[in-house]
Amino acid sequence: MNLGESLTGLVEEAEAAGGRAGVVVRPLDGGGGEAIEIAPDHPFTAASLIKLPILATALDSGPPFDERLPVRPAAGGSGVLAHLADVADMSVRDLLTLMIVVSDNTATNVLIDRIGREAVNAWCARHGLTATVLARHMMDLEARARGLNNLTSAADVASVLARLADSPFAVQALEAQQFNDRLPRHLPPEFRLAHKTGELSGVRHDAGIVYPPAGPPVVVAALTEGIADGAGLIAECGRLVFAALVRS
Repeated sequence: MNLGESLTGLVEEAEAAGGRAGVVVRPLDGGGGEAIEIAPDHPFTAASLIKLPILATALDSGPPFDERLPVRPAAGGSGVLAHLADVADMSVRDLLTLMIVVSDNTATNVLIDRIGREAVNAWCARHGLTATVLARHMMDLEARARGLNNLTSAADVASVLARLADSPFAVQALEAQQFNDRLPRHLPPEFRLAHKTGELSGVRHDAGIVYPPAGPPVVVAALTEGIADGAGLIAECGRLVFAALVRS
């Protein structure tokens, strides 16, 4: 059974159990190999994957890295800034780093206010991201209750990562990701992975750029919703991709 068939089987099992999954695998740098796309355009609750287009917008047209921004009000969920009492402001560079490395929601909301939701959504539209929408701040439960959700798809996430692959800052931050229970679970020691997770109740995502010891990098995006063990499914997707890259 080839990689595409194996990944399709995982998605079909998830759907049979009442969940949904979308998986995209794309070689970068003009590398050979066939792209694999399973439910690539299906919209998912983005969770923290929405931080990838925020990062991309900031790198393309955002404020200077050394500009300092206030770090309040605090947001709940992941991150550290909400728990620090003595930090009045931080540089854009450090806020972007915290947004990716520890998925800091306070840093993310500060950046959304500075960059603008409209700018992020315009960046997505310009670059052909058809399912991605930044509709609200992180942890804005009132907006979520009104039906305002941040959305994305496996294909959109893969496209953003392909663009971020050209940024040393982005790759360094993504490689420092602190949540490593999904795609990295079976990562061979000779491989590198620059990735970003997303998580809400019933939602588990992971997407990243895989750097094998030989051959071009490969983007992998695995999004799940309504799956009892979404993290396990994503980890198995990673294992299958890594095994295929070892054989190639």
